[in-house]
Amino acid sequence: MRLLSFHIIIFCFISTKVIVAQNTSDTNEIKNYVEKALQLSNEGKREESIKESFRILSLGVELSLNDSINLSISLADNLMHFGDYDNAITYAKKTIHLRSKLNKKGKIDYLYMMRFFNATKQYDSTIYYMKCGVNEILSLPEHDKYLLISTYNNIGFTFYLNDQLDSAKVYYKKVINLENAKEISPLIYGMATGNLGLLYYDNKEYKRALEKIKIDAKLTKGKIWQSYNNALFLMAKCHYELKNYNISKGILVNLFSEQKQDKTQLLKAYRFMSKVSDKLNDDRTSSRYLNKYIKLNDSLVKNKKPNEELVRQLSKTKVNLIKRDLKLANNEVELINNNLLLSKAKEKAQQLKNRIYIFGLFLSLFFILMLLIYFKTRQKKNRAIRQLEKELLEAELKNKQKDLNNVITNLSYKRNFIDEVQQKLKDLKLQPKETLLESLTFLIREFNNYKNADKSVEVLQSDIENVNLSFFENLGNKFPLLTENEKELCSLLLLKLSSKDIANIKNVTPNAIKKARQRIRKKLPINKDQGIITFLEAL
Repeated sequence: MRLLSFHIIIFCFISTKVIVAQNTSDTNEIKNYVEKALQLSNEGKREESIKESFRILSLGVELSLNDSINLSISLADNLMHFGDYDNAITYAKKTIHLRSKLNKKGKIDYLYMMRFFNATKQYDSTIYYMKCGVNEILSLPEHDKYLLISTYNNIGFTFYLNDQLDSAKVYYKKVINLENAKEISPLIYGMATGNLGLLYYDNKEYKRALEKIKIDAKLTKGKIWQSYNNALFLMAKCHYELKNYNISKGILVNLFSEQKQDKTQLLKAYRFMSKVSDKLNDDRTSSRYLNKYIKLNDSLVKNKKPNEELVRQLSKTKVNLIKRDLKLANNEVELINNNLLLSKAKEKAQQLKNRIYIFGLFLSLFFILMLLIYFKTRQKKNRAIRQLEKELLEAELKNKQKDLNNVITNLSYKRNFIDEVQQKLKDLKLQPKETLLESLTFLIREFNNYKNADKSVEVLQSDIENVNLSFFENLGNKFPLLTENEKELCSLLLLKLSSKDIANIKNVTPNAIKKARQRIRKKLPINKDQGIITFLEAL
């Protein structure tokens, strides 16, 4: 039974291992596809990465959670690079949803989503995700203050782009009023102060604007040239509005001396310098910068059209290439799907065969187990029946032994009676004829009283034979050399009768019984130290 159970456990273990190995092989193959798509993206091969990603998704297989997240991030970034913002947002949202299953949703996810909506000028959604990011930052016991002030500044600037100037002012002030903000990030503090100055300028609060913009210029000088140049230009505009024309002109000269310039901003600065020179009645300077403005503007307009046309043509070519490759990929995917369906059909057929085989094996094992249980139960019942029969036999033997003792006693009386009769017969010879008839009548009556003793002995012998029938059969099968008288003697010895009692029953001398016992010992394999009765009890 234990061996059978062990074989069943081993078989189930091996079957499970085979199924797990098949699933592991398929999973590893899909994982290699995902790693290939991510590697292509890291190498800057965005088009190939997109095609490989869509091919993986078209297979319809279930990816692991980490692979799904990495693939969604890659698709969102690559699609955004090609200007497909709607699909980029779709996969970015999918990334957030999948990360939430890992309990990793937080400030990084919100700020990650913000850049997609900002690219599509969906400023309300951008602001929403940045505010969610702020809440996540503030919920931490030791929050990242640098990230906090950076997010505050971005929210303020997004409000400004969305023409929500009051809300923009609130968030710029949050940056400025945050404890140690200037020490934590001087550059962000300077830009937020400059942005606040721009709001004051738009509100025609030129002195307050100038105060804030000077801080921006001081902190960003030599570090962020775009912000520094913007600050210089805005300072010049503030002085112009305050009618400090010479100061405004000097600031513009400093701006023109900067090595790094944004041509669009420089175009505005040339136009504004011409305007300041007009206020100072400096026609020559005004004309010179106006000519610079016209030349730069013509250059920008001339270069802009070809560039836009080149971009459109390049984009169209890329789209056509992607469509063609996607069509080929779809054909390849369809072929792969057909092969997968065929392999799945074969796999299902094989699995069905395995299940039938396993079911048949389990059914066979079940029947074998049931048979073993049945035979074991039957053996147990048979042992119980034999034990009960043995107990009944022993009880019956005890009762017969009592009857035998009574018979032996009667036989003793009978022997005494015979001795008395012999003596009375001798006495009858000496009696006279007148009393002889009466004495014979009395003697006959005594004979009738004791003749039942012989019948009791016959009945007792018959009972002994019936009770010891199985013992006789077993003894005769094992030791066929024993005679019937010897087997009968063995049964009387098994009743633990003495040689004298047995001699009375058999109507022989005790010496004859002793000789018979010696003959029996020779025919039986009895040790010298073992008694004949002990040997017979062990049978």
